[in-house]
Amino acid sequence: MSGGVAAGVYLDAMAIRWGRALAVAAAIAVAASACSNGDDDEQTQRNEATVEAEPAAALVDDDGPFAPTGDQIVDVDAVGALYSGNVADVPDGITATAAPEPDPVEGILAAGPGMHVEVPGPFTGTFEIHLAIADPPTDTAIPGILHQRHDGTYVLEPGLWNPDTGTVIAGATSFSTRWAVWYDAAQWVTDAAATAAQGAVTVVGGGIDFVADFVTGRTDPPPCRNDPPSWATTTFTEAASVHVCSQSNDDGATSRTELFLKSNRRTAQVVTVASGHDYLWAQDQDSDAHRKVLAWAARVEPGSNLVLLGEHEMSIGFRRPAFTMAFDTRAYQTWTLIVANPILAALGNLPAKTGTALAVSLASYRCAQEISGIDVFSVDITPNDLGPAPEAIGKAVRCGFELIQEPELVGGIAREALGALGITGRDARAVLGQVDDAAAKLAPTAARIAAALAGGSVLTNSFDGLFDNAAEGLITTTMTGTLSEETLLPVANCQGPCTVSGRVTIDHPRWGPTHLITIGPDGLGNFCADRILFAVDDRGEVVWDSGANTSGCPWYAMAPAGQGDHGSDVARPVDAAGRIFFDWDPGRYNGVAVLAVTDDGFEDYGTLPSPDYTASSHYYAYTVDVDGDGTYEIEQHTNTCQPTCAGGFISQTLYRFDRDGFVGVPGPPDTRCGAVWLGEADGFGAYASDVADGITVTGVTCVEALYGSLGSGIGSSLVDRIAGAHTPYQGDATFSAEGLSCTVTDVEGSAYEFYDCSDGTRAVSFDRYVEP
Repeated sequence: MSGGVAAGVYLDAMAIRWGRALAVAAAIAVAASACSNGDDDEQTQRNEATVEAEPAAALVDDDGPFAPTGDQIVDVDAVGALYSGNVADVPDGITATAAPEPDPVEGILAAGPGMHVEVPGPFTGTFEIHLAIADPPTDTAIPGILHQRHDGTYVLEPGLWNPDTGTVIAGATSFSTRWAVWYDAAQWVTDAAATAAQGAVTVVGGGIDFVADFVTGRTDPPPCRNDPPSWATTTFTEAASVHVCSQSNDDGATSRTELFLKSNRRTAQVVTVASGHDYLWAQDQDSDAHRKVLAWAARVEPGSNLVLLGEHEMSIGFRRPAFTMAFDTRAYQTWTLIVANPILAALGNLPAKTGTALAVSLASYRCAQEISGIDVFSVDITPNDLGPAPEAIGKAVRCGFELIQEPELVGGIAREALGALGITGRDARAVLGQVDDAAAKLAPTAARIAAALAGGSVLTNSFDGLFDNAAEGLITTTMTGTLSEETLLPVANCQGPCTVSGRVTIDHPRWGPTHLITIGPDGLGNFCADRILFAVDDRGEVVWDSGANTSGCPWYAMAPAGQGDHGSDVARPVDAAGRIFFDWDPGRYNGVAVLAVTDDGFEDYGTLPSPDYTASSHYYAYTVDVDGDGTYEIEQHTNTCQPTCAGGFISQTLYRFDRDGFVGVPGPPDTRCGAVWLGEADGFGAYASDVADGITVTGVTCVEALYGSLGSGIGSSLVDRIAGAHTPYQGDATFSAEGLSCTVTDVEGSAYEFYDCSDGTRAVSFDRYVEP
């Protein structure tokens, strides 16, 4: 079966597979990641180590300290072994001693040899503890870790069973005494549901608290310098799900501000990521591909969102911008994560570098999408919107466990994600390796939990806590720029009130970060300026000037397309091809100007406005995206002003970019273009009045028919040249002009002649009226 999942497959009973080969490392890895959850147990410094319970005969005596690298084995009172791993500064003095059998705890079917671990000094991190356990005493027993805290209370913690090595692995942020145990499945469901209903974090005398602890758990704030640069400020509202730290993080001589966030939840959440950042880091997400697949599974856009795992940290840094800007950072949940979080809780929420979060999120994505029985992605995340939300999500959670017990299916969903994101090669192989390895490790335990949940969901009473965690938080960061209107208007040298009407920032191959600035009038008064379109660098130095300056007042209001008051209706001024579009308004009809980045500056394709705006190439025009592909066109309008401009015929011609500039696209056959003066007594012709009316074209644009080319005047149009090749009122006739074969027919009973010209591809026809 592929990555797709049919509801009937995972909601029916499945054959549980027990004998999978697992490659579980005999290591307890101290990840420099999660902080204490407020437990009263002792903690140590960040590093990596391993605790594994195994027969004393397997040990090698060595009274020396921990080695910073390598695989040195240290005798720890004939109980277990500590492996230094590959992190320096492993603390001395960690001790492990054999623990007696635990007190009777209801629901415990069997326990392995216990281990008591003590670690000196404060500790921040997560250990992976591997404890020996015999084969399961029943077909439905659930693996776990029994933890006796310093106050003598017992709690059952989740653990992953490795049937090949006979061990249970669990994550630990604190140290005291633990045993690997087998728990009665029926008691597991009952106790977990009861604990979730209580919302308790500690159950005295026994029971399960990891679901409620996971849902309601909070974290300590991270160390923070609280020294942001003077140009950056951060405010936040209802950001309870994250700890917020605003601080400096300079790069040599470059001033940078950093937004450092730590999850205040043990559950995963989504954090939005503003564009234009200088760097982005997320704990235990070791590659861009890793981050993108997690975001895809959470059903958010990977470029602007990041999945922050429970108790984890992230940071995003910015250089000081050229212009003052503000961005919002939101922390929230999605339906995939609502389903994934309880699964992570029951499986132990082991460090994300194992691929656990990837595998569980991918399985939850598929189950939330196909198994819940409702379109959960189309509704808000509140219980009332779904009606029987616990039942629906309970099914999706159970589906997640059932899906995870089939690693090849989880791998199929990972391949689907990688294909959708266009991730290939080494990055794709790394993600698949993490997912496959994690799914294989999770499978034996997931299979037993899936079987235990066959009669109902352990999480039915936990949804209030889950939805509480789904509440959104908002963080606003404001950065004061190096440039402002006060520094730019003197560059424009305005005569009359003016303002910066728009700007477009690009990364130029010659100048680096470059800002195209447009200038317009401030209000309705007369306005002129030496510069109305120019480019500056981050220091405000002019690196390019369009030359579109004034020759008198008033002058054009200019702004990037989509930003002006009378501009084109496009979402942004830069199209998919990287060309930059501007609107200019001389007070009547708008015009369009276009720039393209070159190695040395900009190419304008002759589109910049001229002092005689009516002669500009794209006057009375708008920027459009007619086919919605993101590559813009210019919609050129023409008014023949026949008999008057107010009553004239207005035609439209679409201009598309073609190699060296914008080229007119002929309209459909028999496109109407209106009328045009052919000549008058002022020198354009030998007649007092000469008019072509009812002009219709095929394979020819109206601009070519009426004007010849954009910006040309009367006398240069295609219709002009056709009319000039024939003397009017000579009776019916045939002639050739402009490569076209033409016929002229007198219109009986009128003063008009009808011209009809064609070459089989192009066609032009019109009525001609001449007044001697």
